[in-house]
Amino acid sequence: MLSVEEVLELPPGDDQNATWINPGFKAVVREIKRTQTKKAPVRAMNICTLGSETGAAEISLTVFAAVKFEEGDLIEVSGQGLRRTEYNGLAQVTMGKNTEIHILGKSAHAPEQAERKAAGAPPIDNKGHFPISGQTVGMAMKESLALAGMAAGGITRDVLKDPLFWQDVKTYAGNIIRISRSLEAGKLSPPSWPTPKREEAPPSKPAAIKPQPGPDGAAFPPNAGDEDSVPF
Repeated sequence: MLSVEEVLELPPGDDQNATWINPGFKAVVREIKRTQTKKAPVRAMNICTLGSETGAAEISLTVFAAVKFEEGDLIEVSGQGLRRTEYNGLAQVTMGKNTEIHILGKSAHAPEQAERKAAGAPPIDNKGHFPISGQTVGMAMKESLALAGMAAGGITRDVLKDPLFWQDVKTYAGNIIRISRSLEAGKLSPPSWPTPKREEAPPSKPAAIKPQPGPDGAAFPPNAGDEDSVPF
């Protein structure tokens, strides 16, 4: 089976000049965006990001059906009709009617890879960096330009010529992307508002034990008291 890196090296084809992926490839499921088709008949649509086991390479796969695999699974995609494609600059693989997906188990490296990606660190194999979507980069650039402009007292021609201004833009953009990835991974900061402390109920007092009447009807059995205290 090919790796994700080897699939990415294949030239993307189209309907007339297809690039077949033979015999198939192995990948780790890094993300699943579950949605549905907009046109009738409405059916499940899962946009999956598949990645290398230890590297940074990623490729997209859309499955128009419910999927049994989950994020962190190591899968094998193979069978007839599997093609290397591209859509709006996004590297993809496209399934055919006879393409099959088999779950090989959980990837042992998936948790560490997710941690590294959220922190903006290189992958386990230390080759390159995890790709960042153009939409995320555009958002980060827009916000970082505004922040750097405020710090500079306004964006002027002189400011745009200053390399330190662009250094600030890159720093701000990188931090925005790192925070975005951390939040997407579910790592939230503690709430900034005070949270009420849970008051524990006071310990319950043991119920008083009532004396039970003796065989003669007395509250205490005969000679239950201290004989020395008898006044006669």
